[in-house]
Formats: sequence, C-alpha cells, structure tokens
Amino acid sequence: IGIAATTVSNGVSVSIYTTGAEITTGGWSWTPLAPVYLSTSGALTQTEPRTEYALVIGVARAATVLYVNIGLPVLLDY
Repeated sequence: IGIAATTVSNGVSVSIYTTGAEITTGGWSWTPLAPVYLSTSGALTQTEPRTEYALVIGVARAATVLYVNIGLPVLLDY
C-alpha cells in the first residue's frame, strides 16, 4: 500500500511512497508532529475523522514534510 504526493491525470507516471518514506512538498502546511489522515474524499488531512473510518497515513515531521507510516483502517461507525 502506498500514496502519491500529487494528483495526476490518467496515463501519467507518478511516484508512489510506502511506509518509511519521507515526502517533502512545498505546498503543504502541516502541524509538525501531528498525524496525517486519509479523508473520505481521498485527500490528506490533519482533521481527525469522526465518521466512517480513520486511516493514519503518517506524521508531519515539519510543515512541508510527511513521514509515511500507513496504519490499519479503523471503522468508526457502522
């Protein structure tokens, strides 16, 4: 399992990052040392999910740096 740091069009090559990778992207403004989640829309967010599921993707090491550490999904409601 991995993540892409950017959105891409169909047929375009993209780098996939897996657990242990560190991604630096200038467009991010994470709160350092806080977890980063996968939102229900598929975007990365630091807003903790309250419904459906929670999936930690990693932790922000700095405002523009994500350490990828993909956890197991947790079902929040059913």
